[in-house]
Amino acid sequence: MPVTALFGTKPTRAVSVRSVLSAAAREFDGGNWARGLLLCSLLVLVWTGAVVDLTARRLVGARRRGRPPIA
Repeated sequence: MPVTALFGTKPTRAVSVRSVLSAAAREFDGGNWARGLLLCSLLVLVWTGAVVDLTARRLVGARRRGRPPIA
């Protein structure tokens, strides 16, 4: 289960991503590069998890329908 599933619906996740991105921007502006990079890496992990989750769902769905998966 990706981290994005913990945030609930798509609009909630979108707001969460925007708020983390704005928090990272504030940290960079304030000179706290370590915290800004940590927040940006969190966003990358969430996005990567969502892509992997979507791909896995498509592959499983295609397998259940008996069709070859479309990559």
